[in-house]
Amino acid sequence: MAMRMTGKTAKHSQKSATIDRHAPVWMSSKQLRVLLLALSMLAVFLPAMPNASANEASTSLAEVLETIGADELHDLGWTGAGIDIAVIDTGVNAVAGLDGFNKVIHGPDLSFESGTQFYAQDTYGHGTAMASIIAGDDGDGYQGVAPGSRILSLKVADNTGAVDVSQVIAALDWVTQYGQGEGLNVRVINLAYVTPSTQPYEIDPLADAVERAWEAGYVVVVSAGNEGVSTGGLTSPATDPFVIAVAAAEGEAVADFSAAGTQRLPDVMAPGNRILALAALDSRLAQEHPDAIIDGRFLRGSGTSQAAAVVSGSAALLLQQRPDLTPDQVKALLITGAVHKRGN
Repeated sequence: MAMRMTGKTAKHSQKSATIDRHAPVWMSSKQLRVLLLALSMLAVFLPAMPNASANEASTSLAEVLETIGADELHDLGWTGAGIDIAVIDTGVNAVAGLDGFNKVIHGPDLSFESGTQFYAQDTYGHGTAMASIIAGDDGDGYQGVAPGSRILSLKVADNTGAVDVSQVIAALDWVTQYGQGEGLNVRVINLAYVTPSTQPYEIDPLADAVERAWEAGYVVVVSAGNEGVSTGGLTSPATDPFVIAVAAAEGEAVADFSAAGTQRLPDVMAPGNRILALAALDSRLAQEHPDAIIDGRFLRGSGTSQAAAVVSGSAALLLQQRPDLTPDQVKALLITGAVHKRGN
């Protein structure tokens, strides 16, 4: 079964989606700060990001950090240090900000490029961008949400960005088996790939794989999907209630491209509109979307992929402070202090 990623470079309108009772929860600064101050730390929260012009404006990572409160955590020394985050994606390149010693660890290349000169390289351009949102740090002002954390990159897609579900399951199983020990401390798995599976999650093989990871102690953060609010549901594996399913914000509303779900709703919502991430300049995305390259080094993109990366970094900040937390506890901490948008 073919899969697709949920990061986008296409332009989106600023029309706000009407969500009503199907709104994902929004992490309130006041409520979540009260909750997490009990853990002797400031809150990681996800309020609204500034509105952006569809044609001109971008959202820098510095703005995202300020929006979610991560900049204050960094000032206190909470950077995600000691926490590894597995990024199952298109690979990660050693661009400035991801080129530090031991910053990116390459796991197996499960893509169709594994036997070529492009082994472990991000020829499509998505994985590098997601890794930079999570953990980038160039020492000169660019920082991801958890700049002290490390990235374990598992490449599953070639330069088309396409991947079979079996490759993603294999990557999940590899992390589940080998993510702890041998110098690794993977606590979070970031997964941007989704599939429009019509199977109930109870018999969905991809959902089964993320559940195995969750039960083994890994926080699994997944994109809700970019199918919009009118398609009737989330994509797999966001349909699985164990994982943390993330919707994207556009201003103070759910982005019009973000899946909202019906019976199973996204768990949290995070900034995901016109986010500036580090670009793999030789990649297909950069070459085919030159208008999305900003200042010669950033890739501007929108999607629930970007939002999920923000939440993955936030989970790493929590786990640095409280390494004893289970995946269920991390999820509860992110959700308990949340309120439904529009007061629902």
